[in-house]
Amino acid sequence: MAAIDNNVVLEHVLKDWAIDFEITPDILSLAKAMSANRAILTGAYRSMLTKQTSFKIKPLFSEEYRFNFDYEARLVKISQGETRVGLSIDQLRLLLGKVDAATSPIYSLGSIVKLNDAMLPDGLLDLAQLSDESHGLVSITGRKLQLIEPFNKYVVDYIATAWPIGGQVGEQPMMVSNMMIDSIVFKGFSNPDEEAFTDALHAAQIEAQQISTAFMSGDDQSEFMKEASSKSKN
Repeated sequence: MAAIDNNVVLEHVLKDWAIDFEITPDILSLAKAMSANRAILTGAYRSMLTKQTSFKIKPLFSEEYRFNFDYEARLVKISQGETRVGLSIDQLRLLLGKVDAATSPIYSLGSIVKLNDAMLPDGLLDLAQLSDESHGLVSITGRKLQLIEPFNKYVVDYIATAWPIGGQVGEQPMMVSNMMIDSIVFKGFSNPDEEAFTDALHAAQIEAQQISTAFMSGDDQSEFMKEASSKSKN
């Protein structure tokens, strides 16, 4: 099976998806850098999520990237060498979501991934009996689940269970986003059927112009939580 060129998919997504700001050559270059070096993508996302005022990273073969956040003005300034890019916080969130949708890998069922310590779900935080070696490990049991309307422009990247414990009766499924994953420690079984299905999942997400729930807008997140709370009471 021919390898998919991430840059081709990325340019398609940035060109054809609804977006409210111009994709300049500098923004496209930034997007390609985040595709090639996921530490830029996840670092910018996690800094924004935790409201850090700045984030910087020095890739191996290029100049340092700097992200400076102004949450009161809802703006971010990004620089690399002489290059300067200015976006709103919401525009950056959308850009990160599109880069993630276009270029993030989709791991096979049964894969075990290590989650970032600062982003562990409550269920994992409560597992004090696990050793440091197993801390933060989850096993993937489902992939790319679309939310119901009116939130169907978002997908849950993965459903997972704590490893080595697995699913427990009465527990809610654990939702895991690409942005929570630090590394993959074990790849689940794959064959041509699995590879074809993974490609189909990715193609369907691109076709539907869906981004991960990790990049939900504040308004959508509030409405989704209200609806979920309402349904849980019924």
